[in-house]
Amino acid sequence: MHFPSASSYSAKATQTRASLANAFSSWDNLKLSLQVKDTLAGEQTRYVDADPLWVNEDLEPTPPEKRTWGTKTYVLFYFGLAFGNWNLGSTMIGIGLSWWQAIIVIFVSQLIAALAMIFNSRAASVYHIGYPAVCRAVFGMYGSYYFVGARAILAVVWYGLQQTKGDVNHKLQHTSVATSTGWAIMHAINSGLGNTATLITNQPDIARWSKKHRSAIWSQLVKPFAVTISATFGILATAGINGKWGLELWNPWDLLDAIQDHHNSSGARFAIFLAALTWTVGILGTNIAANMISFGSDVAMLFPRYVDMKRGFFIVEFLAFAIAPWKILASAQVFTTFLSGYGLFMASVAAIMIADYYFITNGNVFTTWLFNPRKSNIHYRYHKGWNLQALIAYVAGIALPFPGFVASLGAKGVNMVGYELYYLGWILSFLISFVLYIAICKVWPNPNQRAIREQGMRWEEASQVLLQGQDPSQKNSMEGYRESTEAAGANDLEKSNVGKD
Repeated sequence: MHFPSASSYSAKATQTRASLANAFSSWDNLKLSLQVKDTLAGEQTRYVDADPLWVNEDLEPTPPEKRTWGTKTYVLFYFGLAFGNWNLGSTMIGIGLSWWQAIIVIFVSQLIAALAMIFNSRAASVYHIGYPAVCRAVFGMYGSYYFVGARAILAVVWYGLQQTKGDVNHKLQHTSVATSTGWAIMHAINSGLGNTATLITNQPDIARWSKKHRSAIWSQLVKPFAVTISATFGILATAGINGKWGLELWNPWDLLDAIQDHHNSSGARFAIFLAALTWTVGILGTNIAANMISFGSDVAMLFPRYVDMKRGFFIVEFLAFAIAPWKILASAQVFTTFLSGYGLFMASVAAIMIADYYFITNGNVFTTWLFNPRKSNIHYRYHKGWNLQALIAYVAGIALPFPGFVASLGAKGVNMVGYELYYLGWILSFLISFVLYIAICKVWPNPNQRAIREQGMRWEEASQVLLQGQDPSQKNSMEGYRESTEAAGANDLEKSNVGKD
């Protein structure tokens, strides 16, 4: 084994000291030294009028050498991520369901979530871009800041809470005022969807690393089964212990304390240690996958010249402590209720992203225009950087369930209709935003939609032109691509007919 020599260490240390001295020699040098790698480096052929202040390596499409996730990787990823749902059953039983109803509802809610994740993965698996880049394409160059920034803030809060406690609920919470079993089931289904809301929305951050288009898509069907298994373990184990000892505990840490209080032998303590170690590793993995990665991706768009994903990982660690999550857990029950119910806000975002890709743009994303904030951006400038059609659909989607959501935080004066609309929360918000966005764009097309229509672009045609290193928004590029494919098709047909006469 070869080890670096002492002279190489000395040379590196000297170089580091010189770099630090230069960085602190002036304010301009300090700002320059803090900037992340400039991937443009004066070369503008890849993108159309790209602004260096709007681009970094993590916002650009993932290069082929980094597309390393296959179907097996995604299956293991989603299967492992699903086992952070031990407490999901407590939410369902707190709503008023029996244990077997809770298991069925969990499977149904996670199946719906998996289907939404499949559809929301397509753009990223084809164009290999993350959630912030997709937001630029859908909501506009400036509109994307709201949707990315809101998710980044929530990622910090959730990261801190998960890191501190492992889960928000520690006792059985009776939360429903539903007047019938049917409404209780709807409330439970939407609670299950809300539990997965951020992962549904942020699918592009995961799917962008796929080797093939289908690798990140159909592998997600493992999630309903894995989540149901995990939640079933939680329901049966905790129900058995609570029933025997007359408790109402659902957090695994409190259950382990209770077990040790009743059985303090060396064998029991060792079993408790193994269980605690397993849960700790699971929480760490879930926190990294669901919150750290998404925050790193989000903050890379908010401050692209100074923060990349790697720096974002360190930043979220510090911010997670700065918000004092232990105080939130100790005193802010209303705030944790808010975190559990904000899924309806994410539902509208996911709905618009899916509708835009499949029905408005015909699967065409112009990655060459994602880094141009100027008026010359014919695709994603929209109205002063905001896609007004998407904003209208977003506000409409959250409007109906919102009174019931506010009532869940303690507000008075909301009638039963308001509660019932809230029980439909995720599904209702998704459907309203989905249908309304398509309807608005049919009547009032946005600039990107009109450009695609004028080009007569077919399904995901932009991805094929991009493979040739051309700009799909240019008419001559599209015509050249179509001529080449038609010629290739004619040649193949001619070869297949040889000898048939």
